[in-house]
Amino acid sequence: MADELEALTEAAEKLHAARVEAAKKVKDFGGLREQLGQIRAIVHSPDGSVAVAAGPGGTVQDIRFAPQAMALGPEGLRAAVMGTLRQAIAQAARQQAQLVQQYVGDDMDVVGQVRATQAKTAPQAPVIPPPPPAAPAAPPAASPQRPPRPARPRPPVEDEPAEYQVNLVRRPKDRR
Repeated sequence: MADELEALTEAAEKLHAARVEAAKKVKDFGGLREQLGQIRAIVHSPDGSVAVAAGPGGTVQDIRFAPQAMALGPEGLRAAVMGTLRQAIAQAARQQAQLVQQYVGDDMDVVGQVRATQAKTAPQAPVIPPPPPAAPAAPPAASPQRPPRPARPRPPVEDEPAEYQVNLVRRPKDRR
């Protein structure tokens, strides 16, 4: 009977220790959640024309364009945005993995798994084409010109002084 009592006491102590450890982990994970919410990775395109900020879970927080981005043309701008976006999201994921790694310890290689996944799924670095050459200015197309419209008389404004009420349409003098 003493052995049974000792076994029950030991089991109760283990259960209590597990409960204390679980409460500590819950508290720690609350801190993890707060830290994860503060993740922010800012990446610039190689030419500096595009900047992307990504947050936890790959959320895009901001995209900014430098004035030279408009010279890239539609396809160049698309390539610059997509490449910079992928890099920012990947960097935010690595930051997130490093935080989680601190909480799970050596039981699991979270950072290694994220890096391995990124290496398998990452596309090649984007090639940003140079801006298209400026098209020579074409002479304006000849379009039929309309004759100018005759000016319409302006109705007088009630509050306008009489000297400002000028009729711009000339009428032939009365021939009576």
